[in-house]
Amino acid sequence: MKYYSNVALYRQERTCTMRSKKSAVRYGLLTVMLVSLSLASTSSAWPIFRPKVEAPEYSWAIDWWSGGIVIWLECDSPGATTHYTWATGKGATASNPTSFSRRYTIPLLVTIEGQLRARAFKSGWEPSDILIIDFYYN
Repeated sequence: MKYYSNVALYRQERTCTMRSKKSAVRYGLLTVMLVSLSLASTSSAWPIFRPKVEAPEYSWAIDWWSGGIVIWLECDSPGATTHYTWATGKGATASNPTSFSRRYTIPLLVTIEGQLRARAFKSGWEPSDILIIDFYYN
């Protein structure tokens, strides 16, 4: 049985190709290869698939009583929580929401110009894309 793999000999700082199990064992490379593979498989350096939370979606309605806009946020990922940030002023830029930002629990009433950013989070999942809504009044 032949073993073909490119293995770096770090002691000699060159790359060689092992042609047989016998020469691999002679150089101690077969054991090194097996140990490094087992260590690498438990290392956090390997990419781990984590599902991504769905981005929050919004709906709105005009609140004639207050003269503002009511914003509802919802996320289709079960168990996810939505957090948001707000910046006041025309052309203002809100910071990106983190899991420590304000948590969305009730509809938001917007009566001034500004920017709203929302993002959904769930433990063990990648955070969602950021929803950005700009509010301007004429």
